[in-house]
Amino acid sequence: MDSNTQGFTSYWRNTLADAESGKGAFERKDEESFTQWMNIDKGRLDEEIVQSFFVGENEKVQTVKVLLRPHVWIHLLMHGKERTAGAPGIVTPLVTSALLNREGFLFPAFPATIPRDLLEPLPKGTFSIGEMEEYDKYKTSHDSLTFGPGDEDERREETDEQRTERHARYKLLWQKYLKEADQLLNNVAGKWLESPEQYESAGYGFIIKANQPGGASIHILPMYDHLLSCKKEVPLLARFASKDKSPVEPLLASNAMFSERLGHSGDKFPLATAQRDALSHYLTQQPGDILAVNGPPGTGKTTLVLSIIATEWTRAALNKTEPPVVIAASTNNQAVTNIIEAFGKDFATGAGPMAGRWLPDVTSFGAYFPSSRRKAEAAKKYQTEDFFIRVESLEYVEDARLFFLEKARLAFPTQECHSPEHVVDLLHQRLVELSAELEQIEPAWDNLNAIRQERCAISDDLEQYIQAKRTLLLNSTNEISLLTQGKKQWEQYRAGESIMFALFSWLPAVRTKRHYQMKLFLEATFGERMTEFQGTLPDGIDAFIEGLIAEALKEQAEYQQQIGLAEDISQRESEAAIRWREVTHSLGSPGETKLSLNEADQLADTRLRFPAFLLATHYWEGRWLMDMAAIKDLQDEKKRNRINYVQARWQRRMKLTPCVVMTCYMLPHHMKIGIRDKKLKKYAESYFYNFADLLIVDEAGQVLPEVAAASFALAKKALVIGDTAQIAPIWNSYPTIDIGNLLEQKLLTGDTQEELHDAYITIGDSGKSAASGSVMKIAQFNSRYHYDPNFARGMYLYEHRRCFDNIIGFCNELCYDGKLFPKRGIANGTLYPAMGYLHIDGKCVQTSGGSRYNLFEAETVAAWLAAHKQDIERHYNKLLHEVVGIVTPFSAQVSAIESSLRKVDINCNDDKNGLTVGTVHSLQGAEREIVLFSSVYSKHEDGEFMDSDSSILNVAVSRSKDSFLVFGDMDLFEIQPGSSPRGLLAKYLFASTDNALQFDFQERQDLSSSQTQTYILHGVEQHDVFLNQTFNSINQSITIVSPWLTWEKLEQTGFLASMMQARARGIDITLVTDKSSNTADVDFEKRKEKNQRLNEAVEKLTEMGITTKLVNRVHSKIVIGDEGLLCVGSFNWFSAAREERYQRYDTSMVYHGDSLRAEIKTIYSSLEQRQL
Repeated sequence: MDSNTQGFTSYWRNTLADAESGKGAFERKDEESFTQWMNIDKGRLDEEIVQSFFVGENEKVQTVKVLLRPHVWIHLLMHGKERTAGAPGIVTPLVTSALLNREGFLFPAFPATIPRDLLEPLPKGTFSIGEMEEYDKYKTSHDSLTFGPGDEDERREETDEQRTERHARYKLLWQKYLKEADQLLNNVAGKWLESPEQYESAGYGFIIKANQPGGASIHILPMYDHLLSCKKEVPLLARFASKDKSPVEPLLASNAMFSERLGHSGDKFPLATAQRDALSHYLTQQPGDILAVNGPPGTGKTTLVLSIIATEWTRAALNKTEPPVVIAASTNNQAVTNIIEAFGKDFATGAGPMAGRWLPDVTSFGAYFPSSRRKAEAAKKYQTEDFFIRVESLEYVEDARLFFLEKARLAFPTQECHSPEHVVDLLHQRLVELSAELEQIEPAWDNLNAIRQERCAISDDLEQYIQAKRTLLLNSTNEISLLTQGKKQWEQYRAGESIMFALFSWLPAVRTKRHYQMKLFLEATFGERMTEFQGTLPDGIDAFIEGLIAEALKEQAEYQQQIGLAEDISQRESEAAIRWREVTHSLGSPGETKLSLNEADQLADTRLRFPAFLLATHYWEGRWLMDMAAIKDLQDEKKRNRINYVQARWQRRMKLTPCVVMTCYMLPHHMKIGIRDKKLKKYAESYFYNFADLLIVDEAGQVLPEVAAASFALAKKALVIGDTAQIAPIWNSYPTIDIGNLLEQKLLTGDTQEELHDAYITIGDSGKSAASGSVMKIAQFNSRYHYDPNFARGMYLYEHRRCFDNIIGFCNELCYDGKLFPKRGIANGTLYPAMGYLHIDGKCVQTSGGSRYNLFEAETVAAWLAAHKQDIERHYNKLLHEVVGIVTPFSAQVSAIESSLRKVDINCNDDKNGLTVGTVHSLQGAEREIVLFSSVYSKHEDGEFMDSDSSILNVAVSRSKDSFLVFGDMDLFEIQPGSSPRGLLAKYLFASTDNALQFDFQERQDLSSSQTQTYILHGVEQHDVFLNQTFNSINQSITIVSPWLTWEKLEQTGFLASMMQARARGIDITLVTDKSSNTADVDFEKRKEKNQRLNEAVEKLTEMGITTKLVNRVHSKIVIGDEGLLCVGSFNWFSAAREERYQRYDTSMVYHGDSLRAEIKTIYSSLEQRQL
């Protein structure tokens, strides 16, 4: 292992270890994210705090994961200001990942750690409390106490005495944990604790709900340690860690690697051009190579992966080698289950006797190796290790052998098919024949194309050319005949000339006459040809005539040659065209010679390459039966862990499933082997370095370098697929820690801060930084090809087929500079709008852990879905969970929506029949016909989270195939700048009034109390009566918010008369309306007319003493009376059009009570922000 690879391996290893210790330095403003933890020595939280941590959790959940920070040190101020620039405002020197149960007890599930960002080495001038070296020394020799709830915590009944005993046992364990944690801190940071200048202990701790499970690196860290100790040469990891950028190589020609592309995954659709190019360039990869494929949403990344695997599997079958070991990995279970589900449903079955699998109960072309925690559940849906254990039995093998031979006899009815060996030979022979057919196509085209180019070099119309040349040849032949005859006449003329002319030609008069007579003869005989004669008469005439004849003969020969060449080309083109028709006949071509190589390539995908893949599938099934028959003792074989057994087991299992899928966290665990140590004369644990033929990393833009680097040491080459415009990784490291770890491994060089900064930027640009990098960035850096110069290195996929054009148009504009080619078309005949919305006046609340939820919005989503469940299932002829997915930016809202769904009997459990509800992070890579998006933010608490990163909405919108429906406060979308993600989304959502969804308004529980009266209004009549009565009953003021305002409607409804009476009583009346809604029109004259009508209405109202406020975009329909009446709903109070089709949805909730003041204040504040 070279020094650079070793350095980065150590760096990534340490980064991963640091991630589990969390962050220790914070600013004062960060304190809001934590819950203060008093009475730390008790180890038990107050009931109020416990309840806040279980908000949104299922009632069955008994524990939640939290991070404990038992010590908090506060930076002292001087005259109200920070005293030292760069010093953190808060230091939490100990962190423990723990479980909190519903009784409030805390259980340290993992050892206490000191955060890495507090330990040297760190960048110069950075605050620290100790050194990493001392920390490592102490942790090496000291174990930290961990303990969990245990079985006793599950007791449903216990006596008071038993409970007291249990609490006492807990207290002893808790005190031991605190003691050991303090010992760790004293040994590593003792000097700082003795003199914590400018800091003092706060006297309390911090606790926060954990965002993700800890201990995930339990399998990766030991492999890193083993690799660093054995220093094995790992070329793929060396390339992954390389600082040198590979030079860009020229792209291959279109349709390159035609016959090498042997397999395809489907029988209906060929690969798109960019997919085919990516496959061709992949096939040029050598061991140690990394190829990045940049795949925006819905551009066929999965289809490409399947065809690459099909090609590799088919090629190995053709060559009679062992099957390739292909591992597909990613960073989370959602991503890998998306892959494994594709292996189960996206490989076509085919038709005829070769269709499907020839082994019973093999349902997928992929196997899934999950963590032990998920194994039981995964085994219900996927082919896991349990599947292999089940099929590797004598009973199954015997049944499978009979099943296989039965299928084979149907496919080869003229053969006996008496054994798997015989069938394997038949399948291979057929595969060779298909490969030969494929190999003939490109040469046949090249030959035909070359001849056509020869023809084009002569003439676009060869027949006309030949005819023209034949005419010229005939003219040339006639010319030769005339010249030859003229020559004879000239000779006869000379012979008959009087001798007197020759004797006396020296006399001028005689000479002149003689020349005159010759000239007349020659012109009469040779015509205009004589104009070219420049010699003397008569001596030069013979040579001139000979020259004319020679020139004519030369032309004749050239014409004959040209005709011969053209006829030869015509003949060869005809033969080549016949040959082209012959070789493309098996592709289903109608026999037209106009079929191009590109068209033949597309047909070959479904007519040759897919059948070849089916043959390879059955070939490997037969080989698997042969392998199983060769094992003498199956039970003994399963116990063996030596390298030769493990290798044979992998290769045998790859004959059933061409790809195994798992997370990068689990891959090292499944690559453990036993290697004999000659010195110790025993087997030692090792890893299968450089073993997998291909490592595929999917959703690589989300994968951290330190998590995946170990996987690269286990493979020969890598295909990395992702999209850096989608969700980025959740980085566990911070720049200060990151720089320190790089300095520790001497990976950063420089004498000055500027030089170190530049060196750090360079590493960041290469994607290898643990604070900003991703596997996708590293792959782009290392790719030898650059398909699109406007984007990063690697191949690029453009054709989008998942979403309707008016859905992906948003993503294309937001993230891809319009480069995507939408292929599905504009939405037509869908159940709901392609881009739809339902305005909800809910309330956003921030949890103690920093996440957010909007309970009213969650309840509305659930109620809407319950109301439309039958329509959706009827329209798509599928179950609800197969059609609909729910996405939200916040994990707390996921819990709120799941809880609301359960209340309306919609299954959202984590099983095959459960509706998917998740954050954009967890749903990346998935797709549904309908996606509901819960935006959460409200007038009470808006935020920039969705606008801070365009990838959030890019991923959310691109999950939907038919409809993307936003549930939330639309007023917040309207007020965003058009350049922001939410502002751009507003442009698509509000492009048509038909995009608005209609639904009964629900009751907000947070506004309801024992002191608050609530009732609901239905239909136009009830709303009109309510408002007129309110004008008569209020005491001080009334505000009506309505997007539309028309004078005619004020008169027709009696509202105008009621307002006049209210004004007479001294009531303040304010009407709030949306200027844009009232004046918008594509026609200038109509827009001008609407604007005039609005101004006239405002003037009349002003004259009556009624205040009219014009605001920028409002979707809320609200009535506020004094400080104790609030009506919120979907009814447009002053709208001119009250369509019957919407009357059943014209609902509003009316609230009466003194507890509404805060809500009313929030509404007024929001309106003021948007007033024009």
